[in-house]
Amino acid sequence: MSKRRARRVEERGDRLLIPGWVLVVGAALALGGGAYWARQVLPDELGGAAKVAPRLTMGPPRWTGTPAPIVTPEPELRGGCTWLFRVPELGALSDKGMMDHAGFLNASPLELLRGANTMAAHQRGDACDNGTAHTTLGMAVRVVGDVHASSWTLRWSSATEVLANRGKQGPQPLWYVLPGMKVELPIEGAWDPAWGKPVVNLSAVATRAAHPATLTWGVASADLAGTDGPVQVQLVGDPTGRTLTIQVPVDGPALAIHDLAFGEGEQASVVLGTLAGAIAPVATESEATRGGPTVTREGVPVRTPVKLGPQGKDCRHLVKVPEWAGISDLRLFETYDLISASPLAVWEGDALLTPHDRGSGCTGAFAHGGNSLVVRPALDPETHGYVVGFNPEAEAFVDGRGGVRTTLWWGLPGTTLTWAWDAPLGPPPHALTVDMVSVGGTHPAVLRSGDATLEVAPAGGSQRAPIAGPTADGPWTMTLAVPNDGPVVLVRSIEARAR
Repeated sequence: MSKRRARRVEERGDRLLIPGWVLVVGAALALGGGAYWARQVLPDELGGAAKVAPRLTMGPPRWTGTPAPIVTPEPELRGGCTWLFRVPELGALSDKGMMDHAGFLNASPLELLRGANTMAAHQRGDACDNGTAHTTLGMAVRVVGDVHASSWTLRWSSATEVLANRGKQGPQPLWYVLPGMKVELPIEGAWDPAWGKPVVNLSAVATRAAHPATLTWGVASADLAGTDGPVQVQLVGDPTGRTLTIQVPVDGPALAIHDLAFGEGEQASVVLGTLAGAIAPVATESEATRGGPTVTREGVPVRTPVKLGPQGKDCRHLVKVPEWAGISDLRLFETYDLISASPLAVWEGDALLTPHDRGSGCTGAFAHGGNSLVVRPALDPETHGYVVGFNPEAEAFVDGRGGVRTTLWWGLPGTTLTWAWDAPLGPPPHALTVDMVSVGGTHPAVLRSGDATLEVAPAGGSQRAPIAGPTADGPWTMTLAVPNDGPVVLVRSIEARAR
């Protein structure tokens, strides 16, 4: 017998060892198991693709209208070749504001034209290269040539839908809806009642404005206020409406919309960003007031003996303090609309002279104007000593332009300022944005929140600095320690921001 024939006989014999009914049952089980795997296991291995819920169908957004013009102020010299076009009311959408409020890099929609030429945007630095940067105070430009030899125009960019870099999340769509404009999002599919309530969640950054923008879906609408920062709104919409509309009046806020979603949970249809970003709560003013901190100071602020200058008209003597010009009554009013806010103090012997007094006569008073203190002593300055220091109070309550009462916190050389809260400012964990101004000094101050630290550079100017916040419910603190040769740090606000 050949080898090939022998193998066929052997294979036939092997098959005969397995009963036919076993083969039939085995085949049926294999088919059933394969079908079960295809229905149950395979979708899990493919990321649940077979379980994806249906989504609301939408068309591309449509913008209409013309952005309201921006009044271009006269440029102010800030030092060297840098000039500032001051528009603090647009600070929320500055490069700094968009980074602090929403994590976007170089996202300001503001442009500066020199004549008919658009200047390079988002160019921070010191070189005199015609670069511009939108700061929280306005548009700064480092001018080559005579600034007054040109005409200048501030305007909104024509790009209303952009891809902007949002930190580790990478490029993300961002919608700008500017004063005088409207954006409409067509809704091409029908709302399925199985998805739950027909809600719209929207999160944005808004400039300061007299009147709100309006979010509309069918007959339902909600206001988007000019908050000078983050704004979040939830609208229970009208699912019979075929368009979602966001409209801004000419005197309304400029909006940077970064998160937008229809519905909630697994059934949500996300248009921009993420659902978590769209529903992130924004603390209201009343919530911030209820959650206000207890503030204490350790240490005695540095004091320096000084000699009064010669007597001038109306008993006035000057004491030069150019290093503190940035926190003078004059500069704080010009820059931040704060009235009589300088923290400097003058003692005549052991007596504290009356601050912020711009009167006349030898009444024992002084005022901080620009580079100098103007002192009007009550006693003979030839026989009495004078010391310049700081008001040691942990909190200062001052008036702003328009009668607005404002709380300020001063980090002073030689002291540690501590804020203590009973609870986090928002759902923990959350980060913080500390709005502060650093003036003078030669060594940095240190801001500390939990294990996170941040150096505050001497003479660092205005900044909105991010730092980690509380990670759990319950009491928490933050401190600002300033060495004897450190800067004076004005802290204007501490805000929660989503991580």
